[in-house]
Amino acid sequence: MCSNPDCDKPGWCRPHYMERYMVDYEAKRDSEPCSVADCKRSNYRRGFCTAHYPRWLKYGDPMKGGPFRAVRGTGDRWKCDEDRRAARAKMSQVSGETAEYVKMLRKDSCVYCGKPCEHIDHIVPFVDGGPTDWSNLAPTCASCNLRKNRKSLLGFLLQNPVGSTHSR
Repeated sequence: MCSNPDCDKPGWCRPHYMERYMVDYEAKRDSEPCSVADCKRSNYRRGFCTAHYPRWLKYGDPMKGGPFRAVRGTGDRWKCDEDRRAARAKMSQVSGETAEYVKMLRKDSCVYCGKPCEHIDHIVPFVDGGPTDWSNLAPTCASCNLRKNRKSLLGFLLQNPVGSTHSR
């Protein structure tokens, strides 16, 4: 039976479980700030916020590692994610000859390395003003598309000559 005597559900019901255990956790978590100087986020584990704790685990120092990933809800830092969502929304509204072309592209191999197609790449990146029409799309494998990212086609090919894209 549920921990609440007024509840007739068998086992632990989610609302009462959350009420019993999560209230204490949230009160403890919000009571102390992150132990890193100038960090205003609340304590997550062992004195660190959600941005510093994984770095402390991996490197032994909460400030080591590459650039920080943005924390959800911090405005302009999420511009990249907003652009990705806009690109997906724009691709989902593709119709006519472009939609037919995308279906054909999915059957082709990656234009950069020859592996099977997993993604459709904007040759001129969408976030840099590239159109979502058939003339700006190319089939790519996930690895090539993620490595190309926002690079221009020329910049990507100069860094990764054809035939050697997966050697690095």
